[in-house]
Amino acid sequence: MRERLRPHIERVRSHLRRGGSASEIATALQNEGLGNIELLLVFREATGSALGDLKALGQWWSENGVTDVEAFDRRAREVFERSPSDEEAALVPAPRVILDEWWLMDCALPSLSWARLREFESGSAEVFDCDGATHVFERAAQARNWLREDEYEPLSDLGPADLAVHGLRPDQLTPPSGRANKRKLPAMLEPATHDIASTPIATLLAKVEDVFELTLRGLVVVPGPHVSNFERPCAVGVELHRPDGTRGVAVASLEATFSSPSPPAEEMRYACVLKGLAKSEVPLGTEVWFLRLP
Repeated sequence: MRERLRPHIERVRSHLRRGGSASEIATALQNEGLGNIELLLVFREATGSALGDLKALGQWWSENGVTDVEAFDRRAREVFERSPSDEEAALVPAPRVILDEWWLMDCALPSLSWARLREFESGSAEVFDCDGATHVFERAAQARNWLREDEYEPLSDLGPADLAVHGLRPDQLTPPSGRANKRKLPAMLEPATHDIASTPIATLLAKVEDVFELTLRGLVVVPGPHVSNFERPCAVGVELHRPDGTRGVAVASLEATFSSPSPPAEEMRYACVLKGLAKSEVPLGTEVWFLRLP
């Protein structure tokens, strides 16, 4: 069972190291089908905590997940602080990495939206993306399929001709560096260097009238872009022009969430989910711009 749960164990370790809450990752794993015994084993292996201490968290747990987030997370922090130190944990051998491979989101070019695929000797894999999230997979093939579904391509597959279409050269593409993921994160998303709003082929996707957050997903901005802007749901690189004159860059996931019966064609819009941003970074009145290639 431990080998089957290894991807989940690595995912919990990564989530907690990034400062994520125990309640958030526990509820996510439960929603993905893990039972209470499996959750206990995953957290024991991920944190080194005693089973007795972890079972005490059950007083704030139900079949629907955490019942009191604040109390659950407070007790979890106390439990994890009693766990083995980083030095002691370092004595446990880490999974052996057999491949590190960098990918770029093809549809976001010329903005550079990076993802790193890491394959382990056990056959499992993880993807570190531009949002700072680490996604764990039981098999490397699953990780590759996930990347391609998000329109990523291996950097090694992007030749000079492919890049030239976007005004890029191979020598301009240097994957983020740094031993720790948190040191790589600032360079995981690099905006295009030109002024998008002044480019004739730029498209104004939306002027934000409302914004709300979806846990583990991102920020949804309203209204979303009209379906006529894109043939199908996709992820694109966008530039944000805020009312105060500042700018930012993000990846926007455009998703089809049409109701049934479908609205008239002139009213159909994609849901626009911005990745890796806080709500304060997208004030009302912000313009969301997309660079459309000629």
